[in-house]
Amino acid sequence: MAGAAQYRAWFRGPEDLPRELHETLSELRSKAANYVNLSRLQLALRGLESRDAVIRVAVLGLNDQAAARRLIRILLADPLAPEQPWEKQIETVGVSDRRGLLLRYGEEAGTNLRSPLLSTLAIPSSTLRSHNLEILISSVIVNSIATNSMSTVAGSKEAFLVPALETATSTRGRSSTVTYPVHQALVFGEGIESAVAYARFTAGQDMAQVSNLVKVAIGMDVRIPSAEEGEVSTVNLAAAETAIKTFRNSLDNSIAYEHGWLGSGMSKLAEWLVQGSHVSDGALNPAVRALAQSILDDTIETIKNEELHQSAELAATAVPASTRQTLHALLKTWVEQAHTELRDELDLAFSSRRWRRLSWWKLFWRVDDVSMIASEVLERSWLVEAEKEIIWLVGRITQAGLLKDISEDVGVHPPATRKQREPQSLGQSPPPPTLNDLIPKSALLRSSSTTTTATTSAPSDSDIDASRIPPPRPWPLQIPLARHSLCTSTLPPLQSLGLSLVIQTLQTLTVTSALSALVYVSVSSTSVYEAGAIAALGTVWALRRMQTVWEQERRRWEGEVRETGRGVLRDVEAVVAGVVVGDREDGGGLEGKDRGLGVGGEERRVAMEAVRKVEDVLEKM
Repeated sequence: MAGAAQYRAWFRGPEDLPRELHETLSELRSKAANYVNLSRLQLALRGLESRDAVIRVAVLGLNDQAAARRLIRILLADPLAPEQPWEKQIETVGVSDRRGLLLRYGEEAGTNLRSPLLSTLAIPSSTLRSHNLEILISSVIVNSIATNSMSTVAGSKEAFLVPALETATSTRGRSSTVTYPVHQALVFGEGIESAVAYARFTAGQDMAQVSNLVKVAIGMDVRIPSAEEGEVSTVNLAAAETAIKTFRNSLDNSIAYEHGWLGSGMSKLAEWLVQGSHVSDGALNPAVRALAQSILDDTIETIKNEELHQSAELAATAVPASTRQTLHALLKTWVEQAHTELRDELDLAFSSRRWRRLSWWKLFWRVDDVSMIASEVLERSWLVEAEKEIIWLVGRITQAGLLKDISEDVGVHPPATRKQREPQSLGQSPPPPTLNDLIPKSALLRSSSTTTTATTSAPSDSDIDASRIPPPRPWPLQIPLARHSLCTSTLPPLQSLGLSLVIQTLQTLTVTSALSALVYVSVSSTSVYEAGAIAALGTVWALRRMQTVWEQERRRWEGEVRETGRGVLRDVEAVVAGVVVGDREDGGGLEGKDRGLGVGGEERRVAMEAVRKVEDVLEKM
């Protein structure tokens, strides 16, 4: 509660930029979790929760901690005071089990060895107290092939700024690694071999980006001055130790101490150690600011690398634009020819001698042939060549690589053993398109009622009888399914209407003839011609009604067949064009995966927006 109150008190005032920075960093943690180092981000958030946040500095020895412990003992030693017991403890505590050592300020020196990660030593160092520092002493292995391969993945910057601490998890020697993020890191090694090992370890890494966070020093017997600030520094530990001992022996040796201390190169390291702790009134801690900026730079670099990786994958699987244009031109040609075929073939079929056998006056002896003749029209004249041509066109599309291999989907395995798609988890990208994607059942199985009644909706997948659907084939099945639907849904009503018209006409003829005979017999004054007029009137009325109703139904059926064919062609064109051009709603085309951004494109876009918000807040500060 006290920490929260202090946090709110710090944000009171004319400007709430630290609060805004904390909020934007928290948003970055939630929106860019896959691209940001969460442990470093949590360290930055802790640094914003109080004005006197502790600055954590790592002193890492190359392959060994001994040199790093000796270096930090010299940096923290007070030449105006005699040698303290904690100076020796720095080089001895935790050495036996190779654990890291954490140095904190304490009025009295004391150790805490209960943590399995590292040993903690509290020391009354004026440097730690005045600059609010804590120092982690550990090592980083740089001469191992396995470590080098890991560094190429995680990066040398991660190895220095997020040191890995090992802790035993069982009595059999198994251990686990725990990361311990820091604000700054001082990497130290002794001799030319350490310098060469460091150069190999950081090969291919741009360490200049973190030059304000990572300092590299090499211990040499003879110090070599650095040409520029920020390069690898060389120090002489023996000369620094001699200078401290000389000054402790007598204050009169101050000049000798100054020459020895400056000549050893330790003064530059001492200045760098405390440079991030100087805070002006109302300003953000420089170490926290540098940490936040480093997190943003690493996040941007990670996002860009992922975009390059996804772009490379898309380029590797991309179909040339010329191939797409060729396939699209073939599709347009197929559509044009299919519409021409539908018009011409049906015109020939409906004007043929066989179709004229179903004229109204031939219906009395041809009524049983209605279904057979109409089905022959559908089987022989309704998009027969178009169905064959679309099979060839889908073969060209598969050959171009826009669809998966046929053997992986339909047409090879029997229905009981056909490979099924695994369900996609939330957040995953849609699978690549397959030939089955060209067969939306509910859109293909068109019922005759859809063209006659505006209120009738298309059948759903659950309403479709599986026995009515032909076996799957490696091409679009819109045409055969629609033909099958016409045969099963429109021909029985047509057959039934013809039979009912014949029966009704015969009944009318029979009734009027009987009435005419009855009138002629019952009324003696009625002549044959007068009685026959009744029968003639009934015959004309019945035949006229039969002619009108049947011919209207035939024309309606012809129009329905034509319109259904046009609708099926539009469906096939839309589905195949979606695969060829790449604008399918289900992500089947090349640009289907987040519209050219690759897998996770939307996630990266949201992450970059969160990064920009943090950058804007940092610029205001």
